[in-house]
Amino acid sequence: MPDIDFRKDFILLLNVQTKNQDQEEQTIGFSTIDAINRIFDNDNDHLIPINIAQYEHDNDNDHRYDELKLIFDIPVDLNETHVRGFRLLTFFQYRLSERIQLEMESLADLMVNDHSPGQYARIEGHLEFIQRKPFHHRGYEFRYNQSIIPLDEKIYLEDILLQYSRRKCKSSVLF
Repeated sequence: MPDIDFRKDFILLLNVQTKNQDQEEQTIGFSTIDAINRIFDNDNDHLIPINIAQYEHDNDNDHRYDELKLIFDIPVDLNETHVRGFRLLTFFQYRLSERIQLEMESLADLMVNDHSPGQYARIEGHLEFIQRKPFHHRGYEFRYNQSIIPLDEKIYLEDILLQYSRRKCKSSVLF
């Protein structure tokens, strides 16, 4: 059974549109990763401050969290702005230790798009481990135990997600 820990890192992107329907949607966001926030901050008012509550629950008392609940309080004036969709990337530390020693940073990518504006979303799913090729029958696998977000170069979210999707092992959210 794997050990999975929420790293308390995330990237939240909101697609918003002002009530004046002639304006295009714009993306605003917030992250717990400073390099991502600097990109939002340099992009003319696309960084939004938010309040976050996080709860992790161990439902069966096995000393492993079974549930993660994130609550985001986002200061968007709903009289002026419609939230059309969002994307939430959450980061986890994933460990297997039965036959092989595997440590990796993993990612859950959640995207919701809706043409009707909303102010509340509840999503339930399961974090699933995906393995494309078999591991050696013994040993250590630490090649993915590094940050998914490269902090020493220019950050392009789509490139990061593409590289992550090509990994030999990763996690994904099932709804």
